Amino acid sequence: KQWYQRRVRGKLNPEKRLIPFVVDDAGGIAVHTCAGMCSLVACYFVGPRQHRLDRKGNFVKDLPKQNTSFIVFGMFVLWFSWYAFNAGPAILAAGNQEVLMGNIAVYTTVCATSSGFVYFFLSVITRKKVPEPGDFSNGILAGLVCSTSGCSVIEPYYGLVIGGVGGAIVMIVSKLLKRLRIDDVVDAVAVHLGCGVWSAVSAPLFANTNIDVEDGDRNPLYSCGVLTGCEDGWKYLGSNLLITFLTIVYVTAIIAPTCFILRQCRMLRIKVESERHGVDLVEFEGPAYSNDIKSRRTKLFNDVKNPSPRIGEVNRSCNGV
Repeated sequence: KQWYQRRVRGKLNPEKRLIPFVVDDAGGIAVHTCAGMCSLVACYFVGPRQHRLDRKGNFVKDLPKQNTSFIVFGMFVLWFSWYAFNAGPAILAAGNQEVLMGNIAVYTTVCATSSGFVYFFLSVITRKKVPEPGDFSNGILAGLVCSTSGCSVIEPYYGLVIGGVGGAIVMIVSKLLKRLRIDDVVDAVAVHLGCGVWSAVSAPLFANTNIDVEDGDRNPLYSCGVLTGCEDGWKYLGSNLLITFLTIVYVTAIIAPTCFILRQCRMLRIKVESERHGVDLVEFEGPAYSNDIKSRRTKLFNDVKNPSPRIGEVNRSCNGV
C-alpha cells in the first residue's frame, strides 16, 4: 500500500510518480480488477462443473442455488461494508472531512441501486422473467464495484449512469463467459473484472474539479475528468487504462502458471465422487443444510453401489438429525 501511494498515486511527492494521474481511490484496479482476473484464470483451468454442459458442449439450465437467504444476507453485509471500503481511503487521502464522506456514501448508494434496477429490468426484457435473488444480488454488487475507483472525485448523480452501465456489464460478461464455456459459479468475473475495469474507466471520465480530495483544498490535478471539461482528463484516462492493462498482465503471469501446476498435480479440483456427493458430505461428514438430508442421502446410496462403512456413519448421523 505504501509503495502504491508513493509511486503510483504519488501522494507524498507528485513529481516522483511512476505513472502520472492515476485515479484509484478504493481499489477498482488494485482490488477488483486483480481479483476478477484471478477468478477468470482459475475458472478456465478448473473447468465446468459436472452436468453443467450438454453433449454438444452448451450450457444447460443453471444449477439450483444452495441457500437464497444466505446469498441475500451476504449481499447486504457487503453493501454495508462498502461504505467503509470507499470512505476509508478518502479519509487517508483528504483527512477527516464529513462532507466528502457523505458525498462518498451517497454516491456508493446511488451506484448500487442504479445497477440493481438496470439488471432487474434487463433480465425481465431479455430473459422474460424476474431475476432470481442471487442474480439480482450480483447486479447490486456490480454497482458497488463500479463506485470504487472514483468514489472521492465523482458527484453522486453520476452514479446513476456509472451504476446503470455496470448492471448491463455484469449481464453481458456473464453471457459471454457461458458462450466461451467458462463456468463461473458466482459470476465473480462479471462482477469484479468487468465492473472493475469500468470503474477504472469511469473515474477519469466523470471526475469533478469541485470535490475536495487533498487536505481539504480543491486540487484539479487529482479531480479532473474528460467529460467535465478538463485538459488533463485524457491523461487520467490513459494512465488508468495503462495500469489496468499492466495489472491484468501481471496477474495472469502469476496465476496461470500456478493453476497449471496445481492441475497437473491434480490438486486444483476435487475428485469426481466428491463433486457428485457434495463436499459437505465427503469432507465434513454431513450436509450443510438440514433440508438437504433426505435428498442427499437418497442420491448418495443410489449413486454408490458399495457404500463404505464411513457412509453408513453419515447415514446414521443424518437419521439422528
